[in-house]
Amino acid sequence: SSSSKYVKTVQMSDWIGPSAGEYSLSIPYSFHAKSNPVVTVYETSGSDFEEIDVAVFITGNDVKILVLSTPDTRFVGKVFID
Repeated sequence: SSSSKYVKTVQMSDWIGPSAGEYSLSIPYSFHAKSNPVVTVYETSGSDFEEIDVAVFITGNDVKILVLSTPDTRFVGKVFID
């Protein structure tokens, strides 16, 4: 339903790039179906998840996450879209 959060499990293989010094991860609106999405990002830390601060861009409700390629700041974890 539209009231539940969309959860994307992020693996290293999900990242695209690098391009222009960044890796990107895109989650189109057609996947998450949230208008005015609120994005929260968590990195796996052992058996736990830690909220992290990354660049999140929203264009037409499509979500794009960018991280640096040097140093490589890609992560494994979860993205919640509400």
